[in-house]
Amino acid sequence: MVRLTVDLATSAQLLGVEPQSFLEYAESEQLDGLLRFNGKWMVSVFTLADLLGTSSNELLELMENYALGTLMDAE
Repeated sequence: MVRLTVDLATSAQLLGVEPQSFLEYAESEQLDGLLRFNGKWMVSVFTLADLLGTSSNELLELMENYALGTLMDAE
């Protein structure tokens, strides 16, 4: 099954900001997709896609391509 949440650090990296800056923004804007599980912040891919002005499908595809490229570079 596809994960539909991303950790705070990865979310911030996708947005090009520091994790603390993104957390402060997300809390001040009361983003619906900001979730906290077991003390760990997670962000919905739907929220990230909306912030980036793209679709969740495009965002997931981009993240998949990046992960595959990173694995190939490591070999």
